[in-house]
Amino acid sequence: MPPSDLPAYEWKMAAPRFWPTWLLLASLRLLVLLPYAWLMRLGGALGRLFFFVAPSRRRIAEINLELCFPELDAAQRAALLRANAASTGMGIVESIYACWGRNPPQTIEWQGEEILQAAMAQGRGVLLVGLHMTCLDIIGRLINKRYRMDYIEQERRDPLLRTAMTRARRRYFNEAIERKATHHLRSCLRQGHIVWYAPDQDHGLTHGVFSNFFGVPAATVTALARIAGLYNTPVVFIHYHRLERARGYGITFESAAGFPTGDAQKDARRINDFLEHAIRLHPEQYLWVHRKFKTRPPGIPEHYQRTDGRRYGD
Repeated sequence: MPPSDLPAYEWKMAAPRFWPTWLLLASLRLLVLLPYAWLMRLGGALGRLFFFVAPSRRRIAEINLELCFPELDAAQRAALLRANAASTGMGIVESIYACWGRNPPQTIEWQGEEILQAAMAQGRGVLLVGLHMTCLDIIGRLINKRYRMDYIEQERRDPLLRTAMTRARRRYFNEAIERKATHHLRSCLRQGHIVWYAPDQDHGLTHGVFSNFFGVPAATVTALARIAGLYNTPVVFIHYHRLERARGYGITFESAAGFPTGDAQKDARRINDFLEHAIRLHPEQYLWVHRKFKTRPPGIPEHYQRTDGRRYGD
């Protein structure tokens, strides 16, 4: 990656208001010097602590699990929540390691690589469609050891943190594409790039429709299908998980043959079917702390309502 192509640190970032961020970044760089196995154990403990000190996020995860797994009894959901707390903490540590760690794990179980390779051979770029499992960031780094990709990012408010993380990620990713910069996304696909896209969060209905997710109406993005159809870009599904005892990772590519269809509802249903399938394989490793059902159809009550009238997470 040419140094001139990276975002530069600015003199204004030396101001006192940035000192806490500088301290945080220094601490993270020191943290990743620990052995990876230690970091995973530390991450599990931090996740359980996070759910204790951030009850709003814990409650969001509880609500999501109640909505998505009504077949489980209270004890089973409580066990799943505890496992998810540990996995969420591991994911935080993995994200830090993905940015600044030196030697990521070597144990990777690959499946379906021929599907991605066949899509790449078409020469029209590839939309690699994944989801927010807690190990998302470290998986991105591991995949880029074989297949160089672009990624979609959401702009962070702190310019110093944004600059530091973009500089770190661009060491192993190609381009960083801001979530709303569709012109940039289209340009990358025209150049034949692989673009990582995770359409599983609630971004409203500006570019989405309601489609059931685990039987619950959820705002589901349609931009993915529209862009793939516009440029005849092949789509490949990908899901991934952390192996037992955090000894490595599994990465699986699946065919998205027949997608998109041109029908927004059918395409949204196909996306959610894939997401449900991937999550059910390792439900404890999904990022349940985001408000998946934030946007509601008319007449459907708010799922994340607090007793004081506000919403959890606001």
